[in-house]
Order: sequence, then C-alpha cells, then structure tokens
Amino acid sequence: MELLSFSNQESHEVLDPGADHGAGRSTGASQLKELQQSRRVQPRYEFLRVADWDFFTAGTGIKSGFLENIGERGCLFRTAEPIEHRRWIRMIVREPVENLLMVLVGRIVRREDKMESWDDRTVTLYRHGVEFIQPLNPVLLERIKRDHTTCVVCGDSHASIPDLTDADAHYCVLCHLRRACHNLMVHDELDEA
Repeated sequence: MELLSFSNQESHEVLDPGADHGAGRSTGASQLKELQQSRRVQPRYEFLRVADWDFFTAGTGIKSGFLENIGERGCLFRTAEPIEHRRWIRMIVREPVENLLMVLVGRIVRREDKMESWDDRTVTLYRHGVEFIQPLNPVLLERIKRDHTTCVVCGDSHASIPDLTDADAHYCVLCHLRRACHNLMVHDELDEA
C-alpha cells in the first residue's frame, strides 16, 4: 500500500472556497478513498479447500481450516480458533492428486464470529479476512478461474451447489432454491392426485 505524504506548505495552506485550485489536485482523504475502492475491485472466486495453517512465531503446531472466496490479493479463511488481528499466518493448501497446491502467507485484516458446520464433525466459529503479502501466482489464479463454475440456469459466477444427476452442472443458491421449491410443488401435486 502506498504511503500518502503531504508537504508542510500544503498542510498550512488556506484555500479560497470559490477559487479553482486545480482539477488534478486531490486531498489525502480522496486518495485514501481511491486506494480503498481499488482494493475491492478485484474479482473473487469460490474456492473451498481444506487448508492447514500455523503462525510464524509461535510453536503451537499446524491447525486446520477452510480457505474460500479467493482472489489475487486475499481470501476468506474459516477456523475453529480465533486469530488475532494483524497476525501473520502461513496457509498450506493440498490436493489429493498433486499433494501440494500452494503455500500462502498473509495477515489477518478482519474477523467475524460466525458458526458454520461443514460436515458431521467439523464446525468453524470464525471467518477471517486474509490479505496476502504477495499477489497470488498468475498461473494458480488462471487455474482457479478455469475451474470456477457458473450456474447452468442463470449464468451467475457463484455457482457452488453441484447437481447430483449431472457432474458438470452447478447451481447458484437462488436457482437451487427455485428448483427445490418447484420439485416440492410437483411432488405435492402428485400426492394429491
């Protein structure tokens, strides 16, 4: 992130409200706003994987979590343990075929308390926003984009619910709910007949 600097003269300058002070000139607040907006522009991709993580400085061992919603500069990371704000962590993502997919290093920039169940025995209690210290490798990002699924009904890019009858079909949450409601209505009509 760029540091914003101002000269001593700019900080004491009195501006006339009616005068034109130059179109190219911007204040520190507007520069900061532009930087914050540009950080949010990069697309995120649904990428739900189990990841092992640990701290650099503490010898507490490897813990497990879920990496999701990944982009070039960061991701969401779900864990059962809280991680302090601004703490540096290392995440290791493995795949059954290639064994090691990627190693990511980042710092915690946000935390939400949110309980979610992933299977019969795994529950996560916290959702952490992680900012990577280096942008994600472009080759890995292209692979994630290629593997990223879209909804077969509406074309939404956040289709994460697979169709059990067709291995290549995925649905977004809204289309999946519409389909489920339609199936229930058809099932009720058959029961009445």
